[in-house]
Amino acid sequence: MEVSQNVLQDILETVQFLKDNAVTKDDLVNFATKDDIYRLDQKIDDLRTDMNARFDEVVNEICDVKARLARLEKQTKEDLDVYASEIVSLKEKVKRLEQQVAVLLKQTA
Repeated sequence: MEVSQNVLQDILETVQFLKDNAVTKDDLVNFATKDDIYRLDQKIDDLRTDMNARFDEVVNEICDVKARLARLEKQTKEDLDVYASEIVSLKEKVKRLEQQVAVLLKQTA
């Protein structure tokens, strides 16, 4: 009789544990279903597609900006080269004029 009393006690404890800890249908109402997971997965895929498209736009815009910057750098270098050349030419002309003025001043003195 004692064995069966111990077995009954173990069964009772197991049933009580299950009763206290088992999930009920009401507990599962707010859990995600397979359909919920599928819809979420679809939204994530849509978001990923949208993000990739936007990243492509950003990359294209960056490439355009780089190209414009390269053109501006080239034009700026060309302009600076022209200005430097003109400055050298003007310095030579000023030097010749100074020499001519010096000669004229010597002649009139």
